[in-house]
Amino acid sequence: MAQALLIASVVIGAAGTAISAITQANALRGQARARQIEGEQELLSSKRQLRQELGQAAVSVGASGLLGSSFANVFESQAIEDAEFLGRIKQRTDFDVANLKRQATITLITGLTSAAASAAGGVAGARLDQAQLKAAELAATREAIARGRQTNVFSPTSPPGLSGSRISTRATFF
Repeated sequence: MAQALLIASVVIGAAGTAISAITQANALRGQARARQIEGEQELLSSKRQLRQELGQAAVSVGASGLLGSSFANVFESQAIEDAEFLGRIKQRTDFDVANLKRQATITLITGLTSAAASAAGGVAGARLDQAQLKAAELAATREAIARGRQTNVFSPTSPPGLSGSRISTRATFF
């Protein structure tokens, strides 16, 4: 009974560890998704801002009277800078999301491994305790039997018909 309770408490503890690991992993996955959404919104916002700046640049280029190749060169260099900027935003977002997902996976694996090791160790410990208890009981029984053999001889203080702790059931008639 005690062993069953010990094993049950170990299993419950391991389940708690596993649930905690799963919860932490899910929280990290949620953070990864939130970061991905945040990155997408940042990318869209940056695109809008760059379009506005590009429109303002077109107005100022047109107002200054630049025509032909000069106009094309300004827009081309601006487009290259914008593409690089947006690429850096996307790259940073992708890195953050991948890092959070990696952390979630590591947390889950570590937590579940810890739970399994805890459960296995607890069950093994309970079985070891039970084996040690049985060994102690067996040793005590052997010792009691050995002591009984030493004292199981007729003693002068015992009444006739008794031999140690055994009662003789034979009646003797003369």
